[in-house]
Amino acid sequence: MNKMKILLIFLLVVFLAIVTYIAIFVYQQGGMTPNKNYTNFANAVSAKLKIPTLGTDPTEAALNGVLVTLRGGQFGYMKADITFKMKNESDEKKIEKNMQAVRNLVLQYTSTLDSTRLMYPNQREQYKSDLKKIIYKTFGYEVEDIYFRNFVLAQ
Repeated sequence: MNKMKILLIFLLVVFLAIVTYIAIFVYQQGGMTPNKNYTNFANAVSAKLKIPTLGTDPTEAALNGVLVTLRGGQFGYMKADITFKMKNESDEKKIEKNMQAVRNLVLQYTSTLDSTRLMYPNQREQYKSDLKKIIYKTFGYEVEDIYFRNFVLAQ
């Protein structure tokens, strides 16, 4: 009978050790479900927030809802609403008519970037400068400035 009690105690200790190990493992992993769910990222970020797309300046053109998978770094995604302030109204009209091609250019260029190039304000200013140059080289539109109305980096 003593051997039976020792065996039961041994089994109980092993069972508790296994349960404790599983509990610690699950806690360290962040729960039972994966914590990186990107399927609803675009909807989750400022879902209720509506920012007007029409500015009062006739030389501004809006590019809304830019969602890009970044090449690497600490963050995997960038979401932004971008406004281009053009040097003249004729370029604003041209860029508005060609906004899908401009969106494609912005997405292609941004997807080649490492997220570390977008983390800090001075790096974002360099990104804006690069975008201005690329848009001018590709389309001939003179962009005076670029504004971010929303800018989010996410993992």
